[in-house]
Amino acid sequence: MDKHLIYDVGAYDGADTAYYLRQGYRVVSIEADPTLADELRTRFATEVSAGHCTILNVGVADEAGEATFYVSELPIWSSFDKAMATRAGFAAREIRVECRTVQSIMQKHGVPFFLKVDIEGHDHLCVLAQSRSR
Repeated sequence: MDKHLIYDVGAYDGADTAYYLRQGYRVVSIEADPTLADELRTRFATEVSAGHCTILNVGVADEAGEATFYVSELPIWSSFDKAMATRAGFAAREIRVECRTVQSIMQKHGVPFFLKVDIEGHDHLCVLAQSRSR
């Protein structure tokens, strides 16, 4: 475990990533929505170039590959689960995104001190990954 490393899984607008960076942590910020991931790269360009932040535009899944992701009109509800992305009558468009397992991400970037997870229906995959790594 790296006591200076935090994962922000489901980074959305980067508010949590920004907080962790201000606290002095290195952050791996994971966001499946390519538009939001691009915004994160722009917002944290200085931190990325300094090696304090890594932005991964991938979805978290139980196996590597590609999957359909539903980008909701209300972006905070975007999900791999269509019902979650379209709740309350919001429309969602389908896109294909690269997926990786939490284990493969940790193998490359390290085991974090803290793991923040907010990924609309796939949160359990991060919990299961932790139980399997013991």
